[in-house]
Amino acid sequence: MKRRPLIKILVLLAMVTGLLSCGGGGGGVVAGIGGTGVTSNGTITGFGSIFVNGVEYGISAATVQTNDVPGTPSDLKLGMVVKVSGTVNSDGRTGTANTVTYDANLKGPVAHVQRTTSTTGTFTVLGKTVAFDSTTTTYGGTAFNTLSAAAPADVVQVSGFQDAAGVLHATRIDKTGSFQTDKRFEAKGVVSNYNNAGSAGGTFDLDMKTATLSVTIGSATVVPGGFANGDYVEIRGTLASPSATAVTADAIQIESATLGTDLPNASVEGIVDCGTTPATSAGAACPDQRLFSISGQKVDASGATLEPAALVLRQGSRAEAEGPISAGVLKAAKVEGRSGEIEIAAPVASVDPAGGTLALSLDGSPITVSVTSRTQLEDERSAVSPFTLNDVFAGDFLRVEGLSDGAGGVTATHLKRVSAPSPMEATVTAPVESFTTTSVKVLGVSYGVSATTTLSPADLLSAPALHTGDRVQIVDQGNDGLAESVTLDN
Repeated sequence: MKRRPLIKILVLLAMVTGLLSCGGGGGGVVAGIGGTGVTSNGTITGFGSIFVNGVEYGISAATVQTNDVPGTPSDLKLGMVVKVSGTVNSDGRTGTANTVTYDANLKGPVAHVQRTTSTTGTFTVLGKTVAFDSTTTTYGGTAFNTLSAAAPADVVQVSGFQDAAGVLHATRIDKTGSFQTDKRFEAKGVVSNYNNAGSAGGTFDLDMKTATLSVTIGSATVVPGGFANGDYVEIRGTLASPSATAVTADAIQIESATLGTDLPNASVEGIVDCGTTPATSAGAACPDQRLFSISGQKVDASGATLEPAALVLRQGSRAEAEGPISAGVLKAAKVEGRSGEIEIAAPVASVDPAGGTLALSLDGSPITVSVTSRTQLEDERSAVSPFTLNDVFAGDFLRVEGLSDGAGGVTATHLKRVSAPSPMEATVTAPVESFTTTSVKVLGVSYGVSATTTLSPADLLSAPALHTGDRVQIVDQGNDGLAESVTLDN
């Protein structure tokens, strides 16, 4: 069976190394020489123009298309996964977009909202599992800045990346209405059991991995030429009920095929699949750090530079690889982590916009956070847009996800300003540096553990439950260095 990848892939037609400051920062970006053509697919991480995959594209003259209809630059929002075609300047930092295309992965009524932690969880749309994270997911729509406000049959539109198990990890969720006012749906998946017998257009199953829809092709629906089992398609239609799993499609579109077998320069961003049988457990390091897939694209990273240098590719993590494709394999020159092993929610101690850094305060200890051109910056508290380090001040409360910079600091992949909790509460998720029966040290900060501290599992600080390098989440009410809870987060 042939499969077409759910996650669109970004192609860079010429490259040089460069850096774009997003209110400051370090890190690299690959780009073209002197106005060279480029096609790029990735998440919108910032505005001014739009920042996609580390490049700032001017969009004032761009043709914008959203969900297959003409749009305007104002339709583009933070967290959308978009396709940009245009040129990149010789600095590798800026470019001009000729076209910007946004196509949502999924639309329909929300069901089965479940919180995994205070900041993460899942829900379903048409049976399809969607994962969200308060730090890395952007929310849009009236009274829908948090999924705690979601009601059954609220209709949402989701953009994001799908993992090997078929879970859609949302980068943006927009509420479009309620089922009473918006019965339209859209879904993507692989065609199976296609039967075109009968007077109507026929039937087929749409395999979305975590769910399957039984699809009837409307009598007036145009069926694409060559439509067959194994095609990866998008369907649209009107639902009869919020829980319907049998639907009628009034539009069918075959999605783009793979990049091809040979390309001089390419870049792919998405979810890592170690490609092992049986599958590597989610969060576990890929047994072979040289050979894996990102969004269905095979990657050979044996000659790649890693950013950060200590990057470990893990099943289900988010990454980007850049290099030529030969015989269907991307020969990576660079692989960059795009999801964080470290998460911090804490107040700001100081900001250096010119240097592209800030310091978060954990029990009075400053943790340096670096912001690069690929950091997604969002202001949920005051809705400042575009939001840069110039808008961040001491005392602001931030949620940050990132990777270790190897020097005790964090390189941020996502940074979101939110309202400070009351009473004050700081949280940190990071690898354990050392521990005793009365303390746990992460990011250079030792947190006291007492008889009132909730441990999960209960014997966490007793060998062999915990090991140096294990990832834990620590909740510190009052940000005073005394842990209210310590939870193994591997």
